[in-house]
Order: sequence, then structure tokens, then C-alpha cells
Amino acid sequence: MGTYSWFVSTRNNAAGCAINWDAMNTDVLFKCYPLKRCYKTTSNLQEVAEKLDETKFIGYMTDEFMAALYEFCRNLVPYDCFPRLYYTYEGDDNLWCFEFIPGTNAITIFTYNCAGILSDSVNKQDLATDIVLAKLITSGDWNMHRTVYS
Repeated sequence: MGTYSWFVSTRNNAAGCAINWDAMNTDVLFKCYPLKRCYKTTSNLQEVAEKLDETKFIGYMTDEFMAALYEFCRNLVPYDCFPRLYYTYEGDDNLWCFEFIPGTNAITIFTYNCAGILSDSVNKQDLATDIVLAKLITSGDWNMHRTVYS
């Protein structure tokens, strides 16, 4: 049982963000099953983002999940970008954005309530189109929560 998260898109060159899997503490990382599935089967953040499609991670953002996400972020190789991953979540009208600051303990989570724009002509699948997503990204109506693990 549980609710699924669906991959929408990435921004800020997620494909250019390499992952140092060998440096990760797997005792922490493997507490998040979706990240455990990605372990050493992906080489960059874009691949991880796509592999997290249709997994149950947004609804299970427990302390253990967040610790695994921080461990993951700490071991992203810095490359002068802050990559963003966009998802929707089953039963929720929000578009979710996870912004990683590679090599640090900082992750910013944004949500955008899409209830006002979703209609018969614009559904959650349409959020992935560049025009719709670009409009949402620049709208300024996002709720932001920066998390920093200490």
C-alpha cells in the first residue's frame, strides 16, 4: 500500500551532476528503499530522478528517509549548479521540487499548488511540458522549505 510519486522533469543540468556512490554511508542510505535501488546502478542525478518515477517516496518522508537524502546530497559531486527534480504525488495537487546543493547537507523542497491550473486541458502529465513547467517555475507562488541536516 502507499501513494506513488511521478517524475515530471529536471532542471539545472541534473545529468551533469555525478554521484560518488563509494563515499556514501550505506547504513544510512539504504534506509530509503528508492535510493537503495539506485545504488551503483546510476551515475548521475538525472538517472536517479528517472528511476524514482513511480516509487513511494514523497509520502514517506520520515526522519530516516531525510537522513538518507542528506547522505545522498553530501555525496553529489559539486559542479556549479543546484539541480532540481520535479515530481507529482498521488492524491496531492502539488508539484514538488527538490533542489540539491551538491556536496552539502542542504536540500530545498518547494511545493506549488496546481489545483487552480489543473483542468481537462491541463493535467499532471502536461506539467512536464516546457511551457507549463517554465510558467510554474517563474510564477513565484512556490512554498519553500530549506532543510539542512546537522
